[in-house]
Amino acid sequence: MRKTYLYMTAVAMSAALAAGCQKAEPAETTAAAETVAESTGTGMAESESSETSGTAAQDYERLADYHLLQGIVTGTNDEKGTFTLKADDGGEYVITTGNIGDVETEIADDSLVVIGYIGVEIHDNMDLEKVNMVIAAPGDDDWTIAYAEGTTTANAMSTFMMVTADGTEMGFMKDGCPMDEDALGGDSGAKIGVVYMDSEDVSFPLEIKKLQ
Repeated sequence: MRKTYLYMTAVAMSAALAAGCQKAEPAETTAAAETVAESTGTGMAESESSETSGTAAQDYERLADYHLLQGIVTGTNDEKGTFTLKADDGGEYVITTGNIGDVETEIADDSLVVIGYIGVEIHDNMDLEKVNMVIAAPGDDDWTIAYAEGTTTANAMSTFMMVTADGTEMGFMKDGCPMDEDALGGDSGAKIGVVYMDSEDVSFPLEIKKLQ
């Protein structure tokens, strides 16, 4: 699968880093160190591991707290700063836009939106205060949740780049997601793990962890 914003050549990423906030161009690569989880209709992740990512049970546990909530916007309230999402699970959720860490899509009537969040899985009109909504992005049936780890090779204002154990170079946009203290400390050399939501067109980090 081509991963726009995620996989890229060193040349393209260097250009993006030099430009500060400019996004890098994508490139086709393979990532043997990557753990991928397909999202189901309810947003639960089912883990599929590679040889370098441990057992399937370990992979499932690693991604168990990361989910996707997708649905159609059925109404907005600009005065309250909220919108109503009719989710794929049949529930209706009134969401405060300000409670989403980063909004990367238009919130308008009849728009398809996916929200990447951390916490217990949302279902049956449950209280959304129990989760951390990291990012809202354009809805897409192809969204997955994935994990990769490596060592940073570049760290700029809006982007960072890392190389995995098998030599695969991966670039990410910084979207304000949660991260461990000093996870991206320094210009390079930090060992990190990244949980991210990924589609055919774009990828966004959900959390960045500092590794020993």
